[in-house]
Amino acid sequence: MNHNLYTVKEVGEILKASRRSVLSWIYAGRLKAIKIGGGRLWRVGENDLHRFVEGKPSKKK
Repeated sequence: MNHNLYTVKEVGEILKASRRSVLSWIYAGRLKAIKIGGGRLWRVGENDLHRFVEGKPSKKK
């Protein structure tokens, strides 16, 4: 099982999308992400990124 976490910037670079687009996907619940660093920083898990790219809905906890 892979547990890599990506920053919003890294996700944007991988998907060739703006930071604003990545954040809008997170806020809309389309891209699952977690907050770290006292709730200031978003991180996206590798499996969640793959699900997003494949067009599958994010898994709810």
